[in-house]
Amino acid sequence: MYCEINDVAVFCGYQTFSNTTVPTISQVGEIIKIVSNEIDYFLSLKKINIDKNDEKIKSILKLYSMMGASAIILRTYLNNNQEGGAMLEVYESRYRDFITNIKKYFMSFTAVGMD
Repeated sequence: MYCEINDVAVFCGYQTFSNTTVPTISQVGEIIKIVSNEIDYFLSLKKINIDKNDEKIKSILKLYSMMGASAIILRTYLNNNQEGGAMLEVYESRYRDFITNIKKYFMSFTAVGMD
């Protein structure tokens, strides 16, 4: 997994997730795993080998994993699917663009707010 539960909590406006939050800490862990597996799947499908020990690449993968997981949480768990907040669209769009770039075998590692 490229990010931690507390990383996602920050993006979702939580201090932390627990067994009593919605979503629960275990649900957030599963969402992070799904997002990380999706990234890995498309990287392997396109035979894109990345150095996961490279700190810059790790930071980029962490950022997009945080965005992907946060978008899922904001869309599906919070506010009964009505309004996920101002950042929902940003997270969804950035994560979707990242996955699309992998599918096209064009890796765009643009930092947030730098394009």
